[in-house]
Amino acid sequence: MKKYTIRKGDTNFKPYDNFLPRIRPLGFVVEFKFDPSAWWSPESWDNDADYNDELKLKGLTDFWSANDNHSAMVSWRPVADQPNTWRVSPYLNYPGTTRTIGEPLIVRGNDSGKFVVTFKEDGTVHYIGTVTSSTGMTKGLPRQVFPFQRTRVMREVGTWFGGANNSAGPYGGKAHKDMTVFIDFSITK
Repeated sequence: MKKYTIRKGDTNFKPYDNFLPRIRPLGFVVEFKFDPSAWWSPESWDNDADYNDELKLKGLTDFWSANDNHSAMVSWRPVADQPNTWRVSPYLNYPGTTRTIGEPLIVRGNDSGKFVVTFKEDGTVHYIGTVTSSTGMTKGLPRQVFPFQRTRVMREVGTWFGGANNSAGPYGGKAHKDMTVFIDFSITK
């Protein structure tokens, strides 16, 4: 897996996303593992309500749109009361609807996770998520299906820290410390 890092005060992890166009992709696969540096508590955010923002791991978006419009992605955030534990979810921002967040995988410190995402011709997107523990045990979620019509030309989107700074408090939208996440991302052709 490739190492992605973000520095305190930044919104985008490095290395940056591949911005090249992808013609009629069939979906994508994202595998991930979190470094302990990517967990924090609400208290370390001075109880800023932006703590609950969905952070973007990876996905695909319409080539011509903003990063958070007409997108099928995977999002993440720490589980507040469980150190070194994250919730990782299907995340869609589809025109004409509100953002959709699916059933999350719960990923613990030494676990790795994976989402296989497939665009279907019937105007849906299918998410299959699994977690593999450090002992090799794999468990998963039932297939999740959402309305989504892929566009002809798409591009990679993520790995992004922010949401807007739309709540009282010092943080929202920018990393409050240095963090690392390990990701393997591939587009299904």
